[in-house]
Amino acid sequence: MKINPITAVYLTLFLCAIVFFIQPLQWLSESVQWALIGFIGTFGLITWFFSKSMSQAKSGKVWINQFLASIAIKMFTTLSYLTIFLYVNKDWETAQKLQLAIGAFVVYIAYTILLAGNKPSAE
Repeated sequence: MKINPITAVYLTLFLCAIVFFIQPLQWLSESVQWALIGFIGTFGLITWFFSKSMSQAKSGKVWINQFLASIAIKMFTTLSYLTIFLYVNKDWETAQKLQLAIGAFVVYIAYTILLAGNKPSAE
């Protein structure tokens, strides 16, 4: 199944709307919401870039290499983002730190599923 790179932009806008406008998520503090928006934007950009190159993959081998590269970059980005953001916000309560970590996990899974659905055409 081919997924257009613009789908990453749509997913980014959808996740941002969920973070800010869905009423059950109002238990998120405002600072955590902004942190998640930055994280969603970063992942949207990474996913758009890799989705664009993966959709042009001519073989399964090239697709796998790009998918694994995207996983490695997303893991390093998640580690860096959470480490820096939690270090800068040492005064946050444990609940806020947990909200950010769980939100980052959900965003990571959503974008990974999006990229995994972008399979190359049959050889």
